[in-house]
Amino acid sequence: MFASFVAVAQGGSISAGARRQGVTQGAMTRQIQRLEHDLGVRLVVRGTGPLRTTLTGARLHDRQSSRQRSASATPAR
Repeated sequence: MFASFVAVAQGGSISAGARRQGVTQGAMTRQIQRLEHDLGVRLVVRGTGPLRTTLTGARLHDRQSSRQRSASATPAR
């Protein structure tokens, strides 16, 4: 679910994140809602304008993006 959130945050919308992950927009929405529920915090601001992350969402995005970069830079053994 963290990868889904990162895709949404980087894509700037649920639909862009869904395309990046190869899932439907509805499935992506449910994944983000589930992550928010599991963490007990709002990660994105939903509305009529572009999707924005909350402060907590921005921090989570930074942390997860760093982890993904580190994982992809680590050579396989």
